Amino acid sequence: MTQSESPVELQTTNADAWSDLSGDYERARGREDSLDRLVEWPAQRAMLGDVSGCSILDLGCGNGGKIAELVRDGAVGGD
Repeated sequence: MTQSESPVELQTTNADAWSDLSGDYERARGREDSLDRLVEWPAQRAMLGDVSGCSILDLGCGNGGKIAELVRDGAVGGD
């Protein structure tokens, strides 16, 4: 943050930057050859183990594909 930028101005700039990047990020993450699909999610999923009957907190940081997979694997959805 520069001296001329207020926290509100900086927050707005960051929100604008994320809005500009988020569509490209989701498209890249959804590709068959994405790092998330090939490495990160399989490692995360293996660490979770059996999710049957578990309640899972989804913080809304993606498109919902991972929580949908967890529900298919037996996790309990919530509102």
